[in-house]
Amino acid sequence: MPSMSRNVLLSGFMTQLSQVDGFPCSYEELQRFAEQIPKDSGFKPTKTRDGVRAKTVYNVWCGKQWKDHCIQEYGKTLPLADVKDKASGEITTNAHTDLRKEMYAAFQETKEYEILKKEVEEENKKLGKSTPVKRKPTKAQQIEELRKELEEVRRKNSESNQSVEEQNEQPEDEDNSDEEENSEEVKDEEDKEEEVKEEEVKEEDEFDEMDTNGDGVVDREEFEAHLQQKNKQNDTLCEQQAEWARKQFTKSSATTCFKAWLMANHSDKYGPEKKTRISGEEYKEFKAQHDFDNFNGKNYNEQCDWFEFIPK
Repeated sequence: MPSMSRNVLLSGFMTQLSQVDGFPCSYEELQRFAEQIPKDSGFKPTKTRDGVRAKTVYNVWCGKQWKDHCIQEYGKTLPLADVKDKASGEITTNAHTDLRKEMYAAFQETKEYEILKKEVEEENKKLGKSTPVKRKPTKAQQIEELRKELEEVRRKNSESNQSVEEQNEQPEDEDNSDEEENSEEVKDEEDKEEEVKEEEVKEEDEFDEMDTNGDGVVDREEFEAHLQQKNKQNDTLCEQQAEWARKQFTKSSATTCFKAWLMANHSDKYGPEKKTRISGEEYKEFKAQHDFDNFNGKNYNEQCDWFEFIPK
């Protein structure tokens, strides 16, 4: 059974506390006090709502049809998002999000959907509410918007993992014929198209990972949770790469620390299933690029990034 969230516990505590004989504050007063709790405490600010919240077709469907399906198939109700173990990240309760997406999409094509939609609208009218209409953008539009927000994070991650090919890009041979140049241009265009297709597939997969409740839209909370998880994964991978690079050398010196540092920061080329050594030509280029000779000997100190990268 998944543990209750802090906000649920806080709300329950305030309810019970306000019902104690002689306690001077009402539940509403406690709510207003809870709104002042700082965000860095781990609790989301508890905000009061005016009246009853308007219903949505999706929420009503989840509370009836999806709930009945879960009880019939799994013998219990399920949360709308997977419950994961905080330490291992493993899923402890599967919310079957993909199946819920498919079932709701199929339900939207039925007459029952239109009937339920009208019922929800009528109920909201009685409450003096308008039925929320989620103008859902296409996946491509959502991906494009999220891509902009992730751009800064991706840039930071890629700065330490720039490919050797990009850094050591050589000028084109001026003696190439026009025919060879045209052939290369066509090949480059084809390669770019293939890269775009692969990137679109990756972005759709990433979108599905972010959309934990399966409603086809990534909200701010889902986006931030995904970003935190991704940063943790990147930090772990970087540390694993650094540890692997250090183990390739038996002693710590200016040269070995420099090489280990290079291999740690170029995981695209060096690694357990890639190259395990820097060639003489590559080493020569790296030395010139990072001005290694000026940080050698007496100048080998904290001012260079690779200083004692391999602990002594």
